[in-house]
Amino acid sequence: MRRIVALASIAAILLAGGIAMAAQELKSFRDVPADHWAQPAIQFLVNNKIVQGRSAEEFAPNAPVTRAEVAQMIYKYDAWRKSRDNKLDHVNRGCPACHTLRQMGNRQMDLRLGALVSQIPGHEGVPATAGVDDCKSCHQPGGKAKLMLRTIVHPLHFNSAVFRENYRGNCFTCHDINADGKFVVLKKALEVNERGIPTESPFGPDGKELREDLR
Repeated sequence: MRRIVALASIAAILLAGGIAMAAQELKSFRDVPADHWAQPAIQFLVNNKIVQGRSAEEFAPNAPVTRAEVAQMIYKYDAWRKSRDNKLDHVNRGCPACHTLRQMGNRQMDLRLGALVSQIPGHEGVPATAGVDDCKSCHQPGGKAKLMLRTIVHPLHFNSAVFRENYRGNCFTCHDINADGKFVVLKKALEVNERGIPTESPFGPDGKELREDLR
């Protein structure tokens, strides 16, 4: 029981710090089924090497935990959080910077826009390489789709813990602002530094037109 309470306390600390326990590939423990109430917290802690199982097959979720073990978990979490905050590769800008083929553990995930859209029940199949302009051909005033693209995309991103926490996503992940103060969509990946600032202006000399290679 004490081990459960300790794990719940650690989970509360993680949530208070704004950490999303996004689903990740995990070597399963036979005593932690998918419907176990603490499974997301256990998965997060084990994946990030903050705590480990009693053996390769068992986590022992009901085993007692000592004060020293709790201290070690908090210490490891603090080290993990600092290393995460210091990473320079988490800032992405431009749709294809995130929507790409990505290696997730031992498997490759196809996160390209077209590939994801094709998985929507009832949606007609589209090429995996389809981009924003392909979507806008239907999701626009007078188009055959019922909803405009921005009505779909904005809630999907800002209600996604992966977008907010894993990628630190915000408006400028997908957009930039031209000299007239208008938002434009970055349809190709933009090269940025660790703070998300472009290494060169995405606009032309007058600051109004998006560079041709980013359209």
